[in-house]
Amino acid sequence: MEDQLVSIIIPTFNRVELLTDTLESIAKQTYKNWECLLIDDGSTKEVENLVNQFAEKDQRFKFYNRPKNKAKGANACRNYGFKQSQGEFIKFFDSDDIMKPELIEKQTKFLLNNTELDFCATFWIHLYEDGSTMKNKQNTINYKDNPIRSYLLEDHIFPTPSPLWRKSFLDNKELFDEELHRSQEADFHFKMLMHQPKYDFLNDFLMYIRIGHESIKTNISSKSRMSVFKYFDNVFNSLSNSNNQDKNMLLEYVFYRQSVNYYNLISNTKGLSNKQEISRAIFPSLINYAEKAGVNKKTNLLIGKLLLLFFNKGYYFFYYPKFNYRKRKE
Repeated sequence: MEDQLVSIIIPTFNRVELLTDTLESIAKQTYKNWECLLIDDGSTKEVENLVNQFAEKDQRFKFYNRPKNKAKGANACRNYGFKQSQGEFIKFFDSDDIMKPELIEKQTKFLLNNTELDFCATFWIHLYEDGSTMKNKQNTINYKDNPIRSYLLEDHIFPTPSPLWRKSFLDNKELFDEELHRSQEADFHFKMLMHQPKYDFLNDFLMYIRIGHESIKTNISSKSRMSVFKYFDNVFNSLSNSNNQDKNMLLEYVFYRQSVNYYNLISNTKGLSNKQEISRAIFPSLINYAEKAGVNKKTNLLIGKLLLLFFNKGYYFFYYPKFNYRKRKE
């Protein structure tokens, strides 16, 4: 079985104490044929020193700096790591999470025994700062009927460290969007699901995902909000060109999300000129969503736009809960 090389790709940015636990969990893997590529995003020298300490004992650990011509962020680090990888299987992992010793062995064996699968995912355990844990398992979602609908509406999720991918499936595809500051992992998984991969879950809890601790926090800045808007714009455009059986419902749902996203973007921007600049960039998309989704709300949106720009009011001109199909399932 261990003829198959597994490439573990980890973006790093400081947090040396947490990274130490992660690397130790990788070193203890019962599956031995792996390489661990750590792509640093501009940390202090401590991270490189730590990785070098591991590499001196085990040459399977490899340290890289993100190329200066690549955008800062975990997205570019993962993409660069993928290009450097030599493995037949790919495991994207995070610098603060922990593998159980049998993670790589069990996932690799599962894919080797199920050659039709493009990836397999595993369940995970949340590890909180106080040491308590909570298992996360999806056992009530029939995602195989329509994975895209389940992904957008039914909490059919898997964090980035959960799947083990066949590299042959990922090859020649756009992976992580380096312009996104938020929703980048959701964007990656959505794009991969649109390629209709064959996949399944390994019914086991094989990794710990830290919650709290010193985990990197997502800053709700205008860049972050614009990233969310761009993510859903990508979703809408992909769905518009698809033959998904629930296409109309999903387009209505994305319209609902984007309408609220537009309101949040403008209402949290200071200065009329700044508001107008953002509105000029994205409001035409909102009108396009309404038209393509068959939602007769163009007049409401235009009135809401004026109220929002000049009086910072008009929320109910952008809020359409009847299209929040996700809420109905909760």
